[in-house]
Amino acid sequence: RTFKDEDAKLWWHCDTDLKINFRWASGSMYRPSPSPQQPAMKVEPLQVSFVYEGPWALIKMLQAHKAASQPEDMDGLRLKFQIPTTGKGHVYPNHCGGDVLPAPQSSELLVFMDVKLNDGPAASSLEVPLLFPTAAPTLSELELSVRKKARRAAQNKKAICNIPRTPKS
Repeated sequence: RTFKDEDAKLWWHCDTDLKINFRWASGSMYRPSPSPQQPAMKVEPLQVSFVYEGPWALIKMLQAHKAASQPEDMDGLRLKFQIPTTGKGHVYPNHCGGDVLPAPQSSELLVFMDVKLNDGPAASSLEVPLLFPTAAPTLSELELSVRKKARRAAQNKKAICNIPRTPKS
């Protein structure tokens, strides 16, 4: 789809890769530049692609690009793509004064994209956590969690059992 498709619906399946492309105009003074900090970013002369592979491709993309702050009234997610850019590599004529402008300095392009996730055509939107877990809990963390749940259940059971059978007058 293109940026003009405001209500575009894209279907992604668990076993498919995910690729998002951003294209530059051929006359632009800037060009995308590779970034070693973003291994999923593939740079061509006039295009940047963010490629995520495997059954967790969508989760990987959301984790990498979910914007730190989300609008409260938004029904979905705001994604943030940071794309380093450099000058095209030659001088540009200044048509107004006849002088020549130097190539622009390196900078970073920020692209924001709002998405709404659901699990089918008739489904309601899905809630996505701010941070996904990156490792399984250790056995001691699991044991602690189980003990806390058992303690809470015992306290709840005591509270239920301590209810007087006859009301006090």
